[in-house]
Amino acid sequence: MDDDSDGDGLLDEIELLDDCDDDNIPTYIDPFDWCDEELPPDSINIPQGFSPNNDGVGDLWLVTGYNDHLCEIRIYNRWGNIVFTDNNWSYEWNGKANGPQMADEEPLPMGTYYYIMEFDRGVLPISGFVFLKR
Repeated sequence: MDDDSDGDGLLDEIELLDDCDDDNIPTYIDPFDWCDEELPPDSINIPQGFSPNNDGVGDLWLVTGYNDHLCEIRIYNRWGNIVFTDNNWSYEWNGKANGPQMADEEPLPMGTYYYIMEFDRGVLPISGFVFLKR
């Protein structure tokens, strides 16, 4: 006989298969699973621009509010070339390149850049634009 320990009509073995972050708590009852869902809108702050001109104000693009997830980021220029990438991003960028077709630590020119952030634990990626002003 199959077990349905909580009496919800779903077999225990099926419920345990639906555990997107592998913490042995089924997704449907785990309040900390944001798997395949968007981040809560008030949980992350992504500035639309920054000015890395070494004046001490806004020199870093600082993304705040969701730093407990591992994040991979790719930043592209207007031609679609990767200008910055980091597999374990610390949620800040100084406006310098490290992409495969760029010299490391080369200051990037003023312009609009496209980013894609991918998180661990099944959280949906976030993408958008950031303006870099020199």
